[in-house]
Amino acid sequence: MKTKISIIFLAFFSLNFLYPLYSRAQQINTINEKLTERPWLDKETKILYRHAITQIFGERPSKYRHMMQGPITSIAYKSLDRVLHELDSLAGAEGWKDQKLQEEKQKYITRAPGGILELFIIRYDESKANFKWFFIIIRNEQDEKVTEIKLDYKAPSLYGGIRWWNYTTIKIDKKVEEPFYIYVNEELTSHLSDFKFRVESINDLK
Repeated sequence: MKTKISIIFLAFFSLNFLYPLYSRAQQINTINEKLTERPWLDKETKILYRHAITQIFGERPSKYRHMMQGPITSIAYKSLDRVLHELDSLAGAEGWKDQKLQEEKQKYITRAPGGILELFIIRYDESKANFKWFFIIIRNEQDEKVTEIKLDYKAPSLYGGIRWWNYTTIKIDKKVEEPFYIYVNEELTSHLSDFKFRVESINDLK
């Protein structure tokens, strides 16, 4: 009898313990798979939202330096025009009144004139996957600073039992001219810059 009770308790505990992890892990499937599938390598280019994103350099732990595994730091970019177009589509699908649509558009026009940046990371240390340690620097094609954005606290979620992932969208508060560079920096490292990406519209590619 005790054995049976123990088995029932263990099953109940396992389900209740694992379900939150499973639920959070499922959220990763809503993120663009090009951001989550594997680490990017230097000089590698991804096409996301009609923009070519090239990793110029990325400071990863040496044992993972040229491997298709390990920590991930990846980005995507949406121009303000694309964001506004997506709002039009969302408004049509959900039947928004015109006033609501215009109010939502104005929020992005005011707060994100440079568009929206998506940032996805995976780390093996929970504390290093909190966005409170990250800041973004945007530079123009001449590598002149346009803006710097400190990220807010956001705790990561466990994925696969040993890795911690995090995802956020960042409003770029200054207008940017394409192509431009995005630096993703971590306060917990000793590097001057940790990751550098080039962002370029595919319409501008030669």
